[in-house]
Amino acid sequence: MNSLVLEGRLATAVKLNSYPSADGGEPKHKAEFLMAVSKRKRDAEPDWLWVTCWSRLAEVVAEHLVKGSRVTVRGRVTGRFLDKDRTKKGRLRMEIVAEEVTFGQRPKAAEDVPKGGRRS
Repeated sequence: MNSLVLEGRLATAVKLNSYPSADGGEPKHKAEFLMAVSKRKRDAEPDWLWVTCWSRLAEVVAEHLVKGSRVTVRGRVTGRFLDKDRTKKGRLRMEIVAEEVTFGQRPKAAEDVPKGGRRS
């Protein structure tokens, strides 16, 4: 079974994209962010993981999360090849496809930002 639960903080702002639906209906939404997951040792470098959310979850995540927010993600691991170079070899990007996202504490500096607002 491909399932995991991670706790960490958003290392980047959420990037929301919309794609046209194949059947001409509502557009499909995709949100991506980089998540920093700490290790047990306090001085250890965190793991950096890309998280992808789809559909309504993507919209909610983009509206409520800001860089530095604590978050718990339940999802599955997947990989995809990025652009290919001259040797026809692509880079593999491992990412987490979120099925559920639980919001934690927002950073203090973001508390004065209205919902859906973005800090520059």
